[in-house]
Amino acid sequence: MRRSKQEKALRIGSAIHRALDLHATGRTVNDAIMCVREDYTAYEPSLSADEALHVAYEHEMVAQVLACYFWYWEAENAQIQYIESELQFSIPIRNPKTNRAISTKYAGKIDKLAKVDGLLTIMEHKTTSQDISPDSDYFKRLRIDAHIGNYFAAARTLGYDVQQIIYDVIRKPGLRPTNIPLLIIVTGK
Repeated sequence: MRRSKQEKALRIGSAIHRALDLHATGRTVNDAIMCVREDYTAYEPSLSADEALHVAYEHEMVAQVLACYFWYWEAENAQIQYIESELQFSIPIRNPKTNRAISTKYAGKIDKLAKVDGLLTIMEHKTTSQDISPDSDYFKRLRIDAHIGNYFAAARTLGYDVQQIIYDVIRKPGLRPTNIPLLIIVTGK
């Protein structure tokens, strides 16, 4: 079962993730942002007037975050050689004592495999509204993230000699739309 409407946090993260994927697979920055705009435009007619107003703001915020992201990281991104984007995997789960595979598999997607500074790298994209300063709780939690270790094992199982992992974290703006009080001045004669 799935909700009929995607929650805001997931919608923003999915939109940003889609643009990063489109760009990594050869689309221009403008094309990637335009595709996300089209996704939002297709979503908006199904909303009430109040919801549509908030989603329209979100839509523009996502487009501007992406434009700023691509502008800021332009030089660094030009140095990255993308090998795989959204690499799907399904690998056997193994008994750690015997190394025998059991019937259950571990499946998922690795955001990116890329050459960064000559090293084969897993790039994991994240979006959050939390503090992302280097010593923040957010990065402390990422240091013990089990998923990334599984992605590392999956990449190795698929034959990729991964040497490093990079978290690419985008912090969503804390700005929110609000109503502006209207000041009416009445003058009498």
